[in-house]
Amino acid sequence: MCTNGLVADASGDYSLNKYHVGRNVAADSTNYEIFRDETIQADDRAVLLKLQDTVRAACSQDIFNILLGKMREAAGGSRIQVPTKAVEVLGKTCGLNDSEKGSVLENLIRGQDYSRWGALNAITEVANTHPNYERSTELETIGGRLLDLQPSAWKRIAEAA
Repeated sequence: MCTNGLVADASGDYSLNKYHVGRNVAADSTNYEIFRDETIQADDRAVLLKLQDTVRAACSQDIFNILLGKMREAAGGSRIQVPTKAVEVLGKTCGLNDSEKGSVLENLIRGQDYSRWGALNAITEVANTHPNYERSTELETIGGRLLDLQPSAWKRIAEAA
């Protein structure tokens, strides 16, 4: 799909989140086991099954067609008119700091793709070089959210003057 880290629709049926249920609870300086080995094994088995379902869904033609349609839609539509203004609005919409907005603007101009797809790639390209892993992941997710941005919201960004 994308070679620079796009995270597509993290809320969809084709995503996987795992929350560690933990094995130990610290009380003062002593650790107490609260889950039996059987419980941990069942939880691990559930995660494995979810991972299999996620991979199966990600490889399905239907999911591929949905994502491809979103990408094609992002490549069309309204184009950014004034990159500096559009990146300001994009930054406010997506929660980018000043440094990130500057990098997004630089990437956008260098790529010369003023579509929503180009803006998405400008954001995820910032994630590739970001020194903080957590923020890098957030930027990838922000890029993915642009795929689902309502056309009216994108038009407001693209036509910012």
